[in-house]
Amino acid sequence: MVPDKPKVLVIARMAGAASALAPVARILIDDDFATPVVVGFEHAEPVFREHELPLWAFENSERMPEIVDQIYENEQPKLVLTGTSAKPKLDLALWSHARANNIPTVAVLDHWMNYSERFADEQGSYRSAPDAIAVMDEVAYREMAASGCPTERLVVTGQPAFDEFTNLTPEREQQLRHLSLRELGVDEGEMLLVFASDPRAGRSLQLFLDAAQKSSMRLPNRLQVIVKLHPLETALVNDVVRRNRSFSVRALRHFPQLKLIAAADLVVGMDSVLLLEAALMGKRAISVQPSGAKPSRFLNHLHYLIERTQDIKECEELIVGSLNEEKSAGQRRRELALAAGFDGKAGRRVGKLLYDRLGIAPAVAEAHRNKV
Repeated sequence: MVPDKPKVLVIARMAGAASALAPVARILIDDDFATPVVVGFEHAEPVFREHELPLWAFENSERMPEIVDQIYENEQPKLVLTGTSAKPKLDLALWSHARANNIPTVAVLDHWMNYSERFADEQGSYRSAPDAIAVMDEVAYREMAASGCPTERLVVTGQPAFDEFTNLTPEREQQLRHLSLRELGVDEGEMLLVFASDPRAGRSLQLFLDAAQKSSMRLPNRLQVIVKLHPLETALVNDVVRRNRSFSVRALRHFPQLKLIAAADLVVGMDSVLLLEAALMGKRAISVQPSGAKPSRFLNHLHYLIERTQDIKECEELIVGSLNEEKSAGQRRRELALAAGFDGKAGRRVGKLLYDRLGIAPAVAEAHRNKV
């Protein structure tokens, strides 16, 4: 127990940011070296609740500056930990406000895209960016530096949201699978395909469903398809979901991703990070790229874990092959992920970064380092 534990303000607006920050907040609580004050706006709120964190929740992020100002006054935090978003106006204001009050800032990057859009101001400068930015790997480090970010602000930690997928034991995965299948109403004999949707994935979803229709004629078991909606999708894909097929198709907005992937026999999408999370658990992950679509740097970087296709026939063959593959293939994917640096310790590294910035006593810091 640390006397007079410092408070860490943990703030996110987007679901991906909250997924990256929630494991770190849980580590702070478990270590008992610092007290996280968790604040969730908009899409971040349900993610923080899934992690059972004590939470200040607000729907309207436009009021974030005045709300955070009141929280500063009430809580007197010693450090501010944030996520990021592709519309950083409010994030920049938050970081600048903290700096004006001599409060150190740390941000956790959660994806390999839109680097400057997340941190640079309208002039393209990083002068208002956080004091430290935790990035996923050396690729993100180099690309952030190339975008103009000062390298002294960058720290390679890994992405904490991926830790629970990497650390899940086969026994625990089987328990989650059986539980999730019951909760989702999927029979043990059925095959569950999950499509990770996003606002740009309409054509990908259509291609995938057409391929799944053809695949269903070649498989001995009945298929079920669940379309996992992205938080930013404002309309259900009703015209696609309701179309008559030989299998059930339904859309879900809120369901824990760890449980959903554990239940799935195959995970498909376009550019969703859910594809990587599936691969980290050893599941086969397929990115369906419609004709003319340009693959993201995210997919190019992780090509060894996530397969890609643009062709309906090839997609059909991948679906059939995925549902007939041996368990050893999943273990090989886990080993590839581990070799690439997805070692399940990212949250601990971010925690160490926070403790160092807070100036935690050497004995306490050493005890923490022994866990990494």
